[in-house]
Amino acid sequence: MVVGLLIISCIPEKERQLHHNASIQQIGINDSVIIIDLDQTQSDEAYLVSSLFKKVTPIILETCDEALLLDTQKIEIYEDYIFVFDSAMAKCLFLFDKKGNFIRQISRTGQGPGEYLRLSDFTVDKTNGLVYILDDALQRISAFKISDGSFVNSVNLQNDNGGSFYLQCVDGKMYADMNLVSNSREDYMLREIDINTGKQLGGWLRNELYNKGFSYKTSGHIVSSNPFYRLPYSGVKFAGFFSDTIISIDKTSIKPFLVINSNEFVSREYLESLKIDGNIDPFSLFRLDGISRIEILFESRDLICFTYNNSYFIRTVIYNKSTNNYENVASLDDDLVYKIDLEKHQTAQILNVKYSDTNGIYTSADGGYLDKLREIAKDNGLNLPEGDVEKLKGLTEDSNPVLFYYEYK
Repeated sequence: MVVGLLIISCIPEKERQLHHNASIQQIGINDSVIIIDLDQTQSDEAYLVSSLFKKVTPIILETCDEALLLDTQKIEIYEDYIFVFDSAMAKCLFLFDKKGNFIRQISRTGQGPGEYLRLSDFTVDKTNGLVYILDDALQRISAFKISDGSFVNSVNLQNDNGGSFYLQCVDGKMYADMNLVSNSREDYMLREIDINTGKQLGGWLRNELYNKGFSYKTSGHIVSSNPFYRLPYSGVKFAGFFSDTIISIDKTSIKPFLVINSNEFVSREYLESLKIDGNIDPFSLFRLDGISRIEILFESRDLICFTYNNSYFIRTVIYNKSTNNYENVASLDDDLVYKIDLEKHQTAQILNVKYSDTNGIYTSADGGYLDKLREIAKDNGLNLPEGDVEKLKGLTEDSNPVLFYYEYK
């Protein structure tokens, strides 16, 4: 079912009336905020991946002693390079080419110049050919040349009230999430960093207004989900874990991009009820009753696709930019990689999208899934060319993750 989309100019009245202090800034106004009402329609039908993409190519990441990975927490593409961050086993950043051949590791653990104690995120500066890594343990950002992996410099983040775990370069500017741990009233989610000094230049998005009041101070732990998304056509986006508003960040402004309306969205009062001794019970975040966590999957020339959690279920919204219509479907069935056989194989799963460019998307099959992927290949359950199937049959329990590149129609 398809429903019309309302385009309006809006910004919360309570934000207009809010008196920010010097460190918290008000976001801009967008004349064409996209408003999607999830209560208008829902379809129990699946959406076929082949409706969006014409071809998929597996990229088997080379397994070698210098690069043993378990997962692909994050990937980014720069020219003919693929950056892969494994947060589970190697806990390092690696560089591969687009055929999956290993090139080098970027930096390594330690406390010396260009080293890190705990890598939590990275971001690519495509303009200057640099990659930045964030060490959340030391609260330090280090820069490296993409061309040869050489260390350039490091800066320490300057804020005694909290820290950052995620990083995003936007048109030469550097942004990070913000998790305040003190009782400061400056409770916000997003900040800009001077990459030359580590000094904070500004803060945006109060948790009170944009995240149902949820913050590190009230959760007692960090929700490990990257809030940044780099879209190839509309630029960088930011979304908090309980935010119903996706924010757009560019070199001139920070402003609302897309707003979700639903009576089923978790409320501030509901989150308050989960608190124990002033903090939200961490385990309750895995069994929420209602809608939470908007995650952007990909953007093509015509479409924006995102998912949202509704209790124990994940649903997908496919929004058409040219017609201003959208579909709210139960799942994306990957009929390009798998032969649809729901009785024998679980194919009705959300694509594990890691990166979106102008021509397609990259997904990943990580270590915990490789055995199943190999068995499906041996059982003639893949819808891929014979040569690709044979390669996947050769996977072992020690193999590195496999990427899949889907090309748009």
